[in-house]
Amino acid sequence: MKLKVKVDKTLCLGCGACWVKCFSIFELDKKTAKAKIVKKYCVEDTDEISVGHVPIDEEERLKKVLELCPSGAIFLEH
Repeated sequence: MKLKVKVDKTLCLGCGACWVKCFSIFELDKKTAKAKIVKKYCVEDTDEISVGHVPIDEEERLKKVLELCPSGAIFLEH
């Protein structure tokens, strides 16, 4: 089973909290200076949104990242 993770780049501040805490899932989008899902898990990436499907065993780390995100730009769906 996989989790759907979404980064709303219109809300993202580009602070780096997500990719510092969870670099296996998030990285800097050099084009927009916002967070995006790494290529390994990414299924959609535009200037406004980045969506990925990540393994369920990453859920706890992702929940911590959700708490760290100052702009609430990261969303997690089962």
